[in-house]
Amino acid sequence: MIRSKQKIIASVSLLGVAFALSGCITPVNVVPGMCTSMRATTMLDVHLMFGLTKPNGQAISDDEWNSFTQNVVTPLFPSGFSVIAANGQWKDTVTGSVTREPSRILWIATPDRPNLQHDLNLIRERYKQDFAQQAVGLTIATECASF
Repeated sequence: MIRSKQKIIASVSLLGVAFALSGCITPVNVVPGMCTSMRATTMLDVHLMFGLTKPNGQAISDDEWNSFTQNVVTPLFPSGFSVIAANGQWKDTVTGSVTREPSRILWIATPDRPNLQHDLNLIRERYKQDFAQQAVGLTIATECASF
């Protein structure tokens, strides 16, 4: 009889824990279902992060930035992109010092395509070359998007 009570208590406790946790877990199919209902498609969410200070301390001007996006980015992503003004922080790979500077985040929603990696690398390398930068940050995530 005691064992039966212990089994019942354990079963009820386990059921209670499962019920309590069910509100904390999002069903896996929520996002794909929402993507479909919003007539969205799977795309890549690309963020490129650019510092706006040259090694000599001189700022990269708005004209220089606009020329770069017009001549380098737009031909590769003619469907569009967004630019977000930001304040960045990074660690200098040569001196080890932490630097804060104005920056820009280039936000691109794009389908995956055969030459995408090449195009992103071209943007990053061209910016590093043109403005003597050590790095251009990059993040890529999968998303659903609709325009």
